[in-house]
Amino acid sequence: MPLVDIQSWLGINMDRWMLLQSGEQPYKQAARCHAFEKEWVECSHGIGQIRAKKECQLEFEDFFECMYRKKTRQRMHTIREQRDKLIKEGKYTPPAHHTGQPDQNP
Repeated sequence: MPLVDIQSWLGINMDRWMLLQSGEQPYKQAARCHAFEKEWVECSHGIGQIRAKKECQLEFEDFFECMYRKKTRQRMHTIREQRDKLIKEGKYTPPAHHTGQPDQNP
């Protein structure tokens, strides 16, 4: 414990600023990836950066995927490529509501 607690003396909380999801949220609802960030922080708290990189890799990967959605976007890209391939071969016809045309029924 520091002799002089500068953060409370100045009225700031650096830990809260450093974590993206922990800040004040509009309408008091938790941010999208708050749970994943919390798991990662709880896992890595107090064990040091080097150990945390090894031991908390799963929690960090979950948090990273939630934030950037790389695997999800890659999967959606693969699905679209497969759909376009089937359409080109004539094996699949998309439903009318997926063509982008207005509905003809009243």
